Amino acid sequence: MYFEKSITCAHPGGTHEIIYSEFPGDEFRTVICLHGLSRNGRDFDWLAESLANEGFRVICPDMAGRGRSPAFADHTWYNYPQYVSDMITLINELKIMQCDWIGTSMGGLIGMMLAMQPESVIQRLVFNDVGPFISAAAMERIKKYVSMNPSFPDWDSFYAAFRQRMKPFGLKNEAEEKFLAEISMQKLPDGNLRLNYDTNIIAWMGGGQPILDMDLWSLWPLVKQKMLILHGADSDILGFDTLQRMMIDKQATSVSFAGVGHAPALLGEDQISVVKNWLLTA
Repeated sequence: MYFEKSITCAHPGGTHEIIYSEFPGDEFRTVICLHGLSRNGRDFDWLAESLANEGFRVICPDMAGRGRSPAFADHTWYNYPQYVSDMITLINELKIMQCDWIGTSMGGLIGMMLAMQPESVIQRLVFNDVGPFISAAAMERIKKYVSMNPSFPDWDSFYAAFRQRMKPFGLKNEAEEKFLAEISMQKLPDGNLRLNYDTNIIAWMGGGQPILDMDLWSLWPLVKQKMLILHGADSDILGFDTLQRMMIDKQATSVSFAGVGHAPALLGEDQISVVKNWLLTA
């Protein structure tokens, strides 16, 4: 069971609301779960419920323009400094003194940026299929993929397209597919259905300019926390060479999931148990 709450954050043109789910638990065992570029906080419902049963308090925000959080009026506000600022506001508003961070793709990068700050409240990090290096080719694929958000006249056509779109996630069964489809659906004023994110979230990826590699290796030494790195064995976002380099001189554990691309959905018990057991024992 969770409670839906909100905080008010600042952006260059004023303020905006960030909606989040809170699964009650021990405030000294807080876990923040942050989603990927075009996903939303409810991706973590099943994992969060499992962690809450172990006594963790779990916070799952929807970043601006995704899920339940309103879109920005100006697409230039979709950028990592803004996202980091929003999460600092969340941490301060909830008076979080220490927490663990689970981040999928974009959510992992934001966690990394927060973790490297002096006196960061983040104690442990779970990187879900992301690291300090993403190739230009992979970035280009993501940009193209996220830019496409067509609408559909009914559930059946929406669901069929959604299942095709989500193949890289390695979903195991219809229950997982339907759950993700339901939490990803937005009903438009004309009755059509589409995915619940603003396509302008890719504005930071350079407009018509060539996309370059994302290379954050120079910042990687600043990340000192214990970490669990989850890897989709077929992922083009977290390459095996990057994964191996991430492990050097770190307190790190890695787990690869066969038959999964970008990114593990963290819905099946095999994936949930890896995260939960690590948080309980690391």
